Amino acid sequence: MRKLIIDGKTIQDNGNAYVIAEIGHNHQGKLEIAKKMFRVAKECGANAVKLQKRDNPSLYTREAYNKPYDNRNSYGSTYGEHREALEFGWVEYQELFDYARELGITMFSTAFDFASAAFLAKFDPPAFKIASGDLKNIPLLTHIAKFSKPMILSTGGATMEDVLRMSCYLADMEDFPRFNSVYVKYFTHNPPARSTFQAAKLPLDAQVEVDAIVAIPEKKMKK
Repeated sequence: MRKLIIDGKTIQDNGNAYVIAEIGHNHQGKLEIAKKMFRVAKECGANAVKLQKRDNPSLYTREAYNKPYDNRNSYGSTYGEHREALEFGWVEYQELFDYARELGITMFSTAFDFASAAFLAKFDPPAFKIASGDLKNIPLLTHIAKFSKPMILSTGGATMEDVLRMSCYLADMEDFPRFNSVYVKYFTHNPPARSTFQAAKLPLDAQVEVDAIVAIPEKKMKK
């Protein structure tokens, strides 16, 4: 039976759904809104809340970063200013990790780049999330795997070719346990469109879209 443990919570085939509330940047760059979203997620029965972390200057070209961004949804005069207004820094992340522990809900974040992964690692998060757009970003996957934390990899925006390529790579990594290799290969050869599971407030036969597979590093990779 496949099993994964995140922040003391066991996730397995015959268990309940592990529900992650996507906070993303919907907090609009405001700490109190983020906290309110955490509270609502906890009240609704979510197991975890997830943010997003980007090092914007390294992700965008200078032209894109400085491009005028003037519309009713903009938080700055340029796209770079808009993105930066939505980013939380060290103080906000520390307060949110503390607040999540106070509420009794797990918190982690999607790392979109090397700098963001290194930033998040300093908080010793229980897991890392990888966006489906980075499913074929082998350097980023390798970098994050070195932190020896569970990695949740979305597949929603990827092709099956991307999933196969990534799963073969992770399965061949020297320091991944054999159990995880079996899990990844199982998904590769049995890619379900939907999954049935028990979940709070859902009927026992609820059909839920499968959006992610999980990689579980056993120990730090050799440098």
